[in-house]
Amino acid sequence: MVDARSLERVVLVDVDEHALEGARSAIAPAVDECEALRLDLSSQTDLERLAGVLAGAGETVVTCFEVIEHLATYQHLIELLAESARGGQVTCVLSLPNDAHFGVDNPFHLTKWSAAAFDELVQFLPAPLVVARQGAIAGSYIAAAGDGGIDLPGETPVEAPAAGPEALPPTHFLAAFGPLVGQLTNIADSKPVDFGERRVWEAQREADLEYYRTRLDEREQDVATLSEVISELRAKRSWLRR
Repeated sequence: MVDARSLERVVLVDVDEHALEGARSAIAPAVDECEALRLDLSSQTDLERLAGVLAGAGETVVTCFEVIEHLATYQHLIELLAESARGGQVTCVLSLPNDAHFGVDNPFHLTKWSAAAFDELVQFLPAPLVVARQGAIAGSYIAAAGDGGIDLPGETPVEAPAAGPEALPPTHFLAAFGPLVGQLTNIADSKPVDFGERRVWEAQREADLEYYRTRLDEREQDVATLSEVISELRAKRSWLRR
């Protein structure tokens, strides 16, 4: 985990202006310098601008969490990050979702990722290299009632699962490369679950699904109606040709 207060300079990169503004508002008060760059990371021109920033930044850590799957073309970004890491100043940490785990199509993802696809990507990353898997775990707690109870902090560190990470299907794949990868360690964190927020999200999801089901039914009815009209027009045309 990186505490923004320990950083001197942060450069935020995104193609969406609203996302950049939200991130800048959250991070800027905690750092000495915060810069936001609106860049399309699948654009060669914008990647050249990013390369210029990395070249003059000195020792730098680049976090690229769940970005690559949103790019129409990601090969040039990987090449830039790999080349920057080989220069000895840039360390990169990137993550990708395991689509086999989530089992749903995300309309905002332009590429799909599996363990095999991730392993193929790793072949293009330079040493030193660390590869990791991120998994989701669920649990519960028991606490004495009344004054003997315990207060759960916002984030409670927990031990890694006893069965080992290999026993858990990963939700995400991670890779880190560059001079600082030796500082990475295993980590497991937990947060209290807000069941109220989860119920709201689930209710919204069901409402969205019902809306799209209704729209789909309407479109299918439109198609059926148009098919009937086309059939009638074809029949009239055949009659007129007689």
